[in-house]
Amino acid sequence: MVWLRKLECRIRDALQSLRGRIDRSLFDVLKGFAEYQYRILTMISSIPPVAMYLVLGVSLVAYLILGCE
Repeated sequence: MVWLRKLECRIRDALQSLRGRIDRSLFDVLKGFAEYQYRILTMISSIPPVAMYLVLGVSLVAYLILGCE
């Protein structure tokens, strides 16, 4: 019975370790995604407002032209 308890403890420890690794890898993925989104937002915010309105206007015109076909 003692060896069964030791085996049970080892299995429990292995599962906890695996769960910790999975949690860390998911955290790393989410952290990388957040950093990527932040870079995109900083690039967009560095565009002057006039250029941004120009891009939005061109996009709207292209959408209207392509949407009317």
